[in-house]
Amino acid sequence: EYSKYIIDEPDLNQKYIYVPLHYQPELTTCPLAEDFVDQLLLVHLISQSISPDTLIYVKEHPKQSALGRDDSFYSMLSQIKSVRLISKKFSSYELMNNSVAVATCTGTAGWEALFRQKPVLMFGNFFYQYADGVYRIRTIEDCRKACIEINKGKMPDLQKIEFFLQAVQNCTIRAVCDPVYWTISTISAEESNKNMVSALMKKLV
Repeated sequence: EYSKYIIDEPDLNQKYIYVPLHYQPELTTCPLAEDFVDQLLLVHLISQSISPDTLIYVKEHPKQSALGRDDSFYSMLSQIKSVRLISKKFSSYELMNNSVAVATCTGTAGWEALFRQKPVLMFGNFFYQYADGVYRIRTIEDCRKACIEINKGKMPDLQKIEFFLQAVQNCTIRAVCDPVYWTISTISAEESNKNMVSALMKKLV
């Protein structure tokens, strides 16, 4: 169904905001994106805020199934004048690198964009919302103000992002909370559990 609406090849020289859609259902949008669990709302808000010479490149999540989408979702997206739907096979990194900004609810793509000095429009609540270069969007006024700043060429400050990373490091717990990350973890389950229990005990005392 998605392939019916995609364009043949995105023009990377075009001025555009990149919107990588979230996999749904998942906590990255419900509950973390609140009202923007409806990603159509996110795209509509951007379309009402950008300058006439800017497009919105939307790419479906590679793992998305029919469980969280139907044909009407893609049809409604394609009817937004500034939107272009991109093949799932096209490189997200290329789309990110050539964009003027990346828009996401809480996605990893936003985090990756900051280190490419791309501004991020965030429509949810996630840890990097406080990093330099992130615009937290709740209303159309927020979105319009952010787009004005982005049009001025304002980019994230990498040094400020490094300071933010250090602050995160100083207040986090060295542990694994999701089994999927055990494959890349450098600590044992015993150490992880001990660290989490210790942190919880400090909060409870």
